[in-house]
Amino acid sequence: MKRFFSNALPALFVGACLRLFFALKFPSSSGDTVLYDQLARNWLKFGKLAMDIAGQPTPVDLRMPGYPAFLAVVYAVTGRTGDSARLPVMLAQIFVDLATCLVVAFLAALDLWLHHDERHIQPSQPDHVNSSVAPQQH
Repeated sequence: MKRFFSNALPALFVGACLRLFFALKFPSSSGDTVLYDQLARNWLKFGKLAMDIAGQPTPVDLRMPGYPAFLAVVYAVTGRTGDSARLPVMLAQIFVDLATCLVVAFLAALDLWLHHDERHIQPSQPDHVNSSVAPQQH
């Protein structure tokens, strides 16, 4: 098993398959999906983080702009919004999640490399394996 996971690619492949399985088999949305969708659509359409209030886009500060900005980018790239963009949004989230696993593994390896004289442990690969295949634990 150690030899199989000594490279990040198999772990990323397993993590991608797991995430794709859940995204395709059990797609879901949360209670604030409509809110984020409206913020992203108004950002694209009017150039501001706004909600439709009395038929007018009104700037609001209900949520931080990070996720609406992410949605707006996905909407702009795919040309889809709302429910028709659900799959592209989930695929983009899978990509960002796996890229984050790589960043964490890189930072851990860099820390071990910079401080290898101070520690008497060998760098191990299970960290990126765990974060790739267990998405809820990081």
